[in-house]
Amino acid sequence: MRTVRWALLSTSVNHLLGTPVEIVGSTGQAMGRYRGLVHRGPDGSIIIAVNLNLASTVDEIIAVLAHEVAHIVLNSPDHSREHRATARRIAKTLREEYDEGVRRAHNS
Repeated sequence: MRTVRWALLSTSVNHLLGTPVEIVGSTGQAMGRYRGLVHRGPDGSIIIAVNLNLASTVDEIIAVLAHEVAHIVLNSPDHSREHRATARRIAKTLREEYDEGVRRAHNS
């Protein structure tokens, strides 16, 4: 299993949204069957929680982050066709930025 480079993912999510986002991983039972959850505080702060029991590979984590970021971008809790399309576009961007960051780190 490849190591997840959380700093790269965090930087990409922050860049996509244009604001700091806290990404937390949980192995607790509180998340239940959810792979991820997003919360926007009254002050505008954003927290994305990733269920590490259900998402542990880079690809799985990118899919979770993309799904939750799509909710923020669309400002909607819905799982519509538009949400799925937006999440796919975001996942592609996250993957590209992640891979580029890994390449840069490897070549340094």
